[in-house]
Amino acid sequence: MSDTQTISHNFELFNISSDKNRALSSMKFIMNPIRLLILNYISRGFGFTTSELRKILDIPWATFNDHLKALTKKALIELRSEFVNEKPAKIVTITYSGLSQLQSLGKLLSEVIQV
Repeated sequence: MSDTQTISHNFELFNISSDKNRALSSMKFIMNPIRLLILNYISRGFGFTTSELRKILDIPWATFNDHLKALTKKALIELRSEFVNEKPAKIVTITYSGLSQLQSLGKLLSEVIQV
């Protein structure tokens, strides 16, 4: 069972309304722990490079790249090339859609916790 299935399954144990359960299910993609961490870090507006962010998360490059590709494909993040300290680098930024979904998830989770 994947992490998101476990989370969704566990929410059902707490007698959450079907509307909230459906809303949580629709957010499974960003509820993945690694994707959620990526979105959380870059939502703070610091403009991390891919190298900095991968180092913070302490995960293998292959895993990190898979999550970046998935987030980019869903238009939740953008990657842009810049020179940082006179070296080429990729900067990771959150899109408006990514920020909106992250905020919606935070609001929904706080409502669920208060139930």
